[in-house]
Amino acid sequence: MIEVNPQAAPESTHIVNLMIGLLQASRAALNPDGHGLRPSHYRLLEATRAGGSTITELAAKLPMTKQAVGQFVNQLITTGHIAVETDPSDKRRRVVVRTLAGDDAVEAVHERIAALEIEWASLIGNQAYAQMRASLALLAERSAAASPPD
Repeated sequence: MIEVNPQAAPESTHIVNLMIGLLQASRAALNPDGHGLRPSHYRLLEATRAGGSTITELAAKLPMTKQAVGQFVNQLITTGHIAVETDPSDKRRRVVVRTLAGDDAVEAVHERIAALEIEWASLIGNQAYAQMRASLALLAERSAAASPPD
Protein backbone atom coordinates (compact mmCIF):
# COMPACT_ATOMS: atom_id res chain seq x y z
CA MET A 1 0.00 0.00 0.00
CA ILE A 2 1.27 3.48 -0.87
CA GLU A 3 1.64 5.84 2.04
CA VAL A 4 -0.06 9.18 1.39
CA ASN A 5 1.51 12.00 3.35
CA PRO A 6 1.49 15.31 1.46
CA GLN A 7 3.37 17.05 4.28
CA ALA A 8 6.35 14.72 3.84
CA ALA A 9 6.72 15.42 0.10
CA PRO A 10 8.54 18.45 -1.22
CA GLU A 11 6.09 20.99 -2.62
CA SER A 12 7.13 20.24 -6.21
CA THR A 13 6.11 16.58 -5.88
CA HIS A 14 2.64 17.03 -4.37
CA ILE A 15 0.23 15.13 -6.58
CA VAL A 16 -1.64 18.30 -7.52
CA ASN A 17 1.59 20.00 -8.63
CA LEU A 18 2.52 16.93 -10.68
CA MET A 19 -0.92 17.01 -12.30
CA ILE A 20 -0.56 20.74 -13.01
CA GLY A 21 2.76 20.05 -14.72
CA LEU A 22 1.17 17.40 -16.93
CA LEU A 23 -1.73 19.74 -17.68
CA GLN A 24 0.71 22.47 -18.73
CA ALA A 25 2.49 20.00 -21.03
CA SER A 26 -0.88 18.99 -22.46
CA ARG A 27 -1.88 22.59 -23.09
CA ALA A 28 1.40 23.23 -24.90
CA ALA A 29 0.71 20.18 -27.07
CA LEU A 30 -2.78 21.46 -27.86
CA ASN A 31 -1.56 24.83 -29.07
CA PRO A 32 2.10 24.65 -30.09
CA ASP A 33 1.72 27.32 -32.75
CA GLY A 34 0.27 29.91 -30.37
CA HIS A 35 -2.94 30.56 -32.31
CA GLY A 36 -4.66 31.71 -29.15
CA LEU A 37 -7.05 28.79 -28.85
CA ARG A 38 -7.38 27.36 -25.37
CA PRO A 39 -8.34 23.81 -24.39
CA SER A 40 -11.86 25.06 -23.66
CA HIS A 41 -12.09 26.34 -27.26
CA TYR A 42 -11.17 22.87 -28.50
CA ARG A 43 -13.75 21.31 -26.19
CA LEU A 44 -16.42 23.52 -27.74
CA LEU A 45 -15.23 22.76 -31.26
CA GLU A 46 -15.24 19.05 -30.50
CA ALA A 47 -18.70 19.20 -28.90
CA THR A 48 -20.25 20.85 -31.96
CA ARG A 49 -22.23 18.18 -33.80
CA ALA A 50 -22.07 17.68 -37.55
CA GLY A 51 -25.03 19.65 -38.82
CA GLY A 52 -24.74 22.12 -35.96
CA SER A 53 -25.58 22.55 -32.29
CA THR A 54 -27.48 25.24 -30.46
CA ILE A 55 -25.88 27.29 -27.69
CA THR A 56 -28.22 25.56 -25.22
CA GLU A 57 -27.14 22.09 -26.41
CA LEU A 58 -23.46 23.02 -26.16
CA ALA A 59 -23.93 24.51 -22.68
CA ALA A 60 -25.54 21.31 -21.44
CA LYS A 61 -22.94 19.08 -23.05
CA LEU A 62 -19.83 20.89 -21.82
CA PRO A 63 -21.24 21.89 -19.04
CA MET A 64 -20.97 25.66 -19.19
CA THR A 65 -23.41 28.51 -18.90
CA LYS A 66 -25.11 29.65 -22.08
CA GLN A 67 -23.43 33.02 -21.63
CA ALA A 68 -19.95 31.43 -21.46
CA VAL A 69 -20.67 29.30 -24.53
CA GLY A 70 -21.88 32.41 -26.35
CA GLN A 71 -18.62 34.21 -25.52
CA PHE A 72 -16.55 31.26 -26.76
CA VAL A 73 -18.67 31.04 -29.93
CA ASN A 74 -18.07 34.74 -30.59
CA GLN A 75 -14.32 34.27 -30.09
CA LEU A 76 -14.30 31.28 -32.45
CA ILE A 77 -16.32 33.19 -35.05
CA THR A 78 -13.60 35.86 -34.94
CA THR A 79 -10.88 33.25 -35.48
CA GLY A 80 -12.85 31.62 -38.30
CA HIS A 81 -13.34 28.24 -36.56
CA ILE A 82 -17.11 28.53 -36.01
CA ALA A 83 -20.05 30.02 -37.91
CA VAL A 84 -23.63 30.57 -36.81
CA GLU A 85 -26.31 29.65 -39.31
CA THR A 86 -30.09 29.50 -39.45
CA ASP A 87 -31.44 25.98 -39.08
CA PRO A 88 -33.04 25.09 -42.44
CA SER A 89 -35.78 23.09 -40.67
CA ASP A 90 -36.67 25.93 -38.27
CA LYS A 91 -35.83 29.46 -39.39
CA ARG A 92 -36.16 30.76 -35.80
CA ARG A 93 -33.40 28.47 -34.59
CA ARG A 94 -29.72 29.38 -34.93
CA VAL A 95 -27.08 26.68 -34.90
CA VAL A 96 -23.35 26.75 -34.34
CA VAL A 97 -21.37 24.89 -37.01
CA ARG A 98 -17.67 24.22 -37.40
CA THR A 99 -15.94 25.70 -40.40
CA LEU A 100 -13.22 23.89 -42.34
CA ALA A 101 -10.71 25.67 -40.10
CA GLY A 102 -12.58 24.33 -37.07
CA ASP A 103 -12.55 20.80 -38.50
CA ASP A 104 -8.82 21.12 -39.21
CA ALA A 105 -8.16 22.38 -35.67
CA VAL A 106 -10.01 19.43 -34.11
CA GLU A 107 -8.14 16.96 -36.33
CA ALA A 108 -4.79 18.57 -35.49
CA VAL A 109 -5.55 18.44 -31.76
CA HIS A 110 -6.51 14.76 -31.99
CA GLU A 111 -3.19 14.07 -33.73
CA ARG A 112 -1.22 16.01 -31.08
CA ILE A 113 -3.04 14.26 -28.23
CA ALA A 114 -2.33 10.88 -29.81
CA ALA A 115 1.35 11.79 -30.15
CA LEU A 116 1.46 12.92 -26.52
CA GLU A 117 -0.15 9.67 -25.35
CA ILE A 118 2.33 7.63 -27.41
CA GLU A 119 5.21 9.61 -25.87
CA TRP A 120 3.92 9.07 -22.33
CA ALA A 121 3.31 5.37 -22.95
CA SER A 122 6.84 4.99 -24.28
CA LEU A 123 8.23 6.72 -21.17
CA ILE A 124 6.47 4.54 -18.60
CA GLY A 125 5.49 1.46 -20.63
CA ASN A 126 2.20 0.49 -22.20
CA GLN A 127 0.89 -1.42 -19.18
CA ALA A 128 1.66 1.37 -16.71
CA TYR A 129 0.19 3.91 -19.11
CA ALA A 130 -3.01 1.90 -19.53
CA GLN A 131 -3.33 1.65 -15.74
CA MET A 132 -2.67 5.37 -15.30
CA ARG A 133 -5.29 6.19 -17.93
CA ALA A 134 -7.85 3.88 -16.31
CA SER A 135 -7.10 5.39 -12.89
CA LEU A 136 -7.50 8.95 -14.17
CA ALA A 137 -10.80 8.01 -15.86
CA LEU A 138 -12.07 6.52 -12.60
CA LEU A 139 -10.98 9.56 -10.56
CA ALA A 140 -12.58 11.94 -13.07
CA GLU A 141 -15.82 9.94 -13.04
CA ARG A 142 -15.97 9.84 -9.26
CA SER A 143 -15.07 13.51 -8.91
CA ALA A 144 -17.78 14.50 -11.39
CA ALA A 145 -20.33 12.37 -9.56
CA ALA A 146 -19.36 13.93 -6.22
CA SER A 147 -19.44 17.52 -7.50
CA PRO A 148 -22.68 19.37 -6.88
CA PRO A 149 -24.37 20.73 -10.04
CA ASP A 150 -23.95 24.45 -10.79
